[in-house]
Amino acid sequence: MITKGDIIVPWRTLADIERDVEEITKMDQQQDQGKLEQLEQLMAEYRAMHDETADIIAQLNDKKAQVAALAKELQITHEHGGIKVTYRDGYTRRSVNVDQLTGYAAAHPEVMRFIKESKVRPSASIKVLR
Repeated sequence: MITKGDIIVPWRTLADIERDVEEITKMDQQQDQGKLEQLEQLMAEYRAMHDETADIIAQLNDKKAQVAALAKELQITHEHGGIKVTYRDGYTRRSVNVDQLTGYAAAHPEVMRFIKESKVRPSASIKVLR
């Protein structure tokens, strides 16, 4: 038979519970602060790298535009030195809401107002090959 003296109940006061809550909250805040400091450090490193490379990136973008312009002028696709430039002719793009107009446009020419037509200009893309 179990008696009252055999049962051990960990009595805790409200002050004990409040102290535990404060400790847990403080640990969470310290952990969040550490993560925030890590984030800020990474952001500072990113900014420094961005600032160091901004001029180089601007020069690369300028060269890329020159290559694309010349490829469009020559109307060619060309690969050289691990770089590939691809020329694409311009064309007219049409889009139609097929679900609503399939089969109907032939018998009802007035639905042609639902057809959208746009001009796609010639372009060139540049890819660095691995």
